[in-house]
Amino acid sequence: NNDHFDIERSLDGVRFATIGQLAGHGTTSAASSYTFTDANVAAQANGPVYYRLRQVDADGTSSFSPVRTVSFSTQASAAPALSLYPNPAQARTQLDLSQLPATGSYQVQLLDATGRTLRQLTLAGGLPQPLDVHELASGTYLVRVSGLAPGGNAFQQTLRLTKE
Repeated sequence: NNDHFDIERSLDGVRFATIGQLAGHGTTSAASSYTFTDANVAAQANGPVYYRLRQVDADGTSSFSPVRTVSFSTQASAAPALSLYPNPAQARTQLDLSQLPATGSYQVQLLDATGRTLRQLTLAGGLPQPLDVHELASGTYLVRVSGLAPGGNAFQQTLRLTKE
């Protein structure tokens, strides 16, 4: 007997406002999926954001779902997720720069455990880049990537690489 769902949001956990409505599927025993995107809410949030659904029946009666909380990073622009794979590596590994803009180039340093630079590269973003490590001795190394993150903020990220 479901008529619709009201999507409600609160920035303080107390006062909820309706931010959208989705039509219901009536009376059914089949599973139904619904989606709603609260675009640009992260820019408004100074802490957790609270959501709940108000399920409204055709006769006007309603009930509320449990409240769910979403939190956003407090950083102005979150650092991209970089990774190395396989890691541990034998002869080659991939430095995944797919989270970085393809239009940018990034400085990559391969460092030994004492911090000494073994190799410096400039690599393009937007895709995984191969790293040849066959000449390295077995051990632990650092791969430092620096450049501009999405949003134009400077970033530096250091990954640990194990060579078998």
